[in-house]
Amino acid sequence: MLAARMAGDAELTIKYAMAVGELRRGSRFTGSGDLAEGYLLAGQKEKALEIFSRDEDYPDWLSSCVEARDNPKLVEGVYESMQETFDLLHDKEIRIYSNEMMQMWWVIRCSSWIDKPDLAVDILLKTPAVPTEAKFFGFFNSDARSLRQHPTFHRFVLDVGLLDYWKKWGWSDYCEPVGDDDFRCD
Repeated sequence: MLAARMAGDAELTIKYAMAVGELRRGSRFTGSGDLAEGYLLAGQKEKALEIFSRDEDYPDWLSSCVEARDNPKLVEGVYESMQETFDLLHDKEIRIYSNEMMQMWWVIRCSSWIDKPDLAVDILLKTPAVPTEAKFFGFFNSDARSLRQHPTFHRFVLDVGLLDYWKKWGWSDYCEPVGDDDFRCD
């Protein structure tokens, strides 16, 4: 499911998220966030908004963020709300798959959607509680172009050895070589 969502495959994301929902019925983790993202990828914004509005685990500002993707006039209020969420969670010890981690994830996703990458990059690279694999997930979603364009991303790739990995094993769908020792991403 994650690979389908990160690749921007709406149909497969929706299919897998629905299967997860069936398998985990009654569990706290039902895949509803992935289903909502699948709907967004498919251009079915209203279905995504319905999911975000009925589940208390989603931040109050998330529906406004989805609306701000299509209406830049709405971005300002959403960004301040995201910043408040970040400020509340920044210094907490956050367990992966916890509600707090999911809140941070939605700040990252929303930052990508509304082309305000600074807050997402701060979370991904400067918040000690964010696991390394989550950092990669944040940068390599199909709609995270603004994060990959951020100047800090280039340094991150070099610092963690990802450039060397790409040279040996193949390039990301979103990045390509520039000469022998550099790269660029979409």
